[in-house]
Amino acid sequence: MARADVILWVGLRSSHDITVLRKFSNNELVFIEATVEERFRRICKRDENIDDKEKTWERFIEDSDRSTEKTIRTFRPYAKVVINNEDGHTEEAYKLFLRAIKYRLH
Repeated sequence: MARADVILWVGLRSSHDITVLRKFSNNELVFIEATVEERFRRICKRDENIDDKEKTWERFIEDSDRSTEKTIRTFRPYAKVVINNEDGHTEEAYKLFLRAIKYRLH
């Protein structure tokens, strides 16, 4: 197995992911959040999945109620850093994220 000074794991989805993260002695959980309205706007704009551009608010709310999405929200209390990633805060969010990463490198 290769050795790395920093591993960036994006998109934790399950409690098992947190268990694995905690096995690394020098870990840092950064929680990045945005309002449900902002997330809906971005997913429609992003067009990452086939139905994203046509996704309705109702369908988005249904998707947000899936167990993986609910689980993600439970990670927030475990985070040492919480970043508000709302429109208008993007540059600030980026700086906070970099600061959290740099802090762990020292």
